[in-house]
Amino acid sequence: MKHVLKNTISLILAAIFLVLLLAACGGTSSASTGSASGASSQEAASTSTQVQEVTLGYTWWGNQVRAERTTAVTEMYTALHPEVTFALEYCDGGSYNDLITTRAAGGDLPDLIQVDYDAVPRYADKGLLIPLDEYVEAGIIDLSKCDANTIAAGTVDGSLYALSMGNNARCMFYDASLLQELGLTISMEPTWEEFKEIGQKVYEATGIKTSYCWQITYAETLRNTIRGAGYEFYNEEQTALGFDDPTIIERAYQELAEAGAAEWVVDPSEYAGITGSELEPIVASKAWNAFLTSNMGVGLQSAMGEDRTLGICMQPTFSDKSRQPCYVQPSQLTGLGSSGTDAEKKAAAAALNYIINDIDANKVLLNERGVSMNSEVCEAIANDLDEVSQKISDYVTYVAEHGAPAPALEPACSSEIFELEKNIRQKVLFGAETPEDAAAEFMQGANKILAENAG
Repeated sequence: MKHVLKNTISLILAAIFLVLLLAACGGTSSASTGSASGASSQEAASTSTQVQEVTLGYTWWGNQVRAERTTAVTEMYTALHPEVTFALEYCDGGSYNDLITTRAAGGDLPDLIQVDYDAVPRYADKGLLIPLDEYVEAGIIDLSKCDANTIAAGTVDGSLYALSMGNNARCMFYDASLLQELGLTISMEPTWEEFKEIGQKVYEATGIKTSYCWQITYAETLRNTIRGAGYEFYNEEQTALGFDDPTIIERAYQELAEAGAAEWVVDPSEYAGITGSELEPIVASKAWNAFLTSNMGVGLQSAMGEDRTLGICMQPTFSDKSRQPCYVQPSQLTGLGSSGTDAEKKAAAAALNYIINDIDANKVLLNERGVSMNSEVCEAIANDLDEVSQKISDYVTYVAEHGAPAPALEPACSSEIFELEKNIRQKVLFGAETPEDAAAEFMQGANKILAENAG
């Protein structure tokens, strides 16, 4: 990180000098347009025009590494566009929705809002985000070098509401140094049987336990289990679940129940205070693995230290799956909040364009939010990637080649369904409900929510 910050300071000083030089020559600077795709920061500064001073609120969730890199990039942008400053606010993922809800209730949404892939329809439906189409049409946001499928992921009912900061995929990280010491290996596409065998061997040899996907990642694991069986989680109309066989979920909950009672598995109660990747049990060697999204490996490796090597593979599946359920998904999308003035929205669109397209900015951000959807950026920063960032990039490429197509965007009521699942899951984990009863309760409840929200 030290070299990143040194480079950032150098870039800022150079940019400030350039701005002063342009001002002395009668030039002006502006946030009305960000740098064009693949353009350098200096090119962006030389083509701008004067706009009014604005302060843009920028909100995201994430770890300290993300905070440092995002802050550095906003400072770089302000150096190029002195009329634009930022009010930055970030928190852990568990508190983020509450933060946005509170800001929305007060009519004071941030100008730049990070939003999860699954939440885009909900944010759009509630009017928290504004369409970006007019800014694309005006050339303020340049998508000419961006992947069309990734762009489509932020589209709801024909309008573009958010843009991905990168692509990622669900994965399992593991302590590769530890497995190597024990003479153990894990495949890129492990089965639950292989996963459990390794976990038991690690525990017998070291006392280090196995992490299961207890928290937010379990809902994704459950969806992947359904997809691995050859079904989609929702039907095409999103009016009901896409399957009617409860045994699929029963099987998943049975695995969960057995894991919750196993001595070689990290107790689920230990996850109550985990709010970021740096707090995962793998960091303190309480577990040999972690279920996360691929982009979170940057922060995870930083927390683990340079003396340990992080490995990455797909999340386990049942050995009799009909297809590989893992897929590439857009990561950390960013949209424009609906509370700002026209000038603030325009300036925010220009800043978003910079974050997506500027090469200098992405040499700071790298793959911390995922693999860039801008092909030119990917090529330009390839030599700047550290070891874990390169592993993440290679993993996303592997999933793109061997995984399943991405599912349709979640319905706006998906948060209700996942909250229902979370409550049922807790009952299973602590022995308050059988897997069979839990599966029936989930299917009945989920179908009811979908039916009530249909149309």
